[in-house]
Amino acid sequence: MEFPVKTGAAASQRTECAILPVFEDGQLRGATREMDTAARGIITCRANLRAASRKASCCSLSLKLIM
Repeated sequence: MEFPVKTGAAASQRTECAILPVFEDGQLRGATREMDTAARGIITCRANLRAASRKASCCSLSLKLIM
């Protein structure tokens, strides 16, 4: 299995899967913030839902974005 690494603006990369960090404090940084802007806030929305549910367990977000 191959895992290519790409550099450049995160929101302009074409990929089937992007792994982005969302920290407990809710602040989006770097590439995560850039992708959230490109996705019109969907990562922020999902992070806020997770915080509201007060679950300490790991959650994942799968999106198929068409840009």
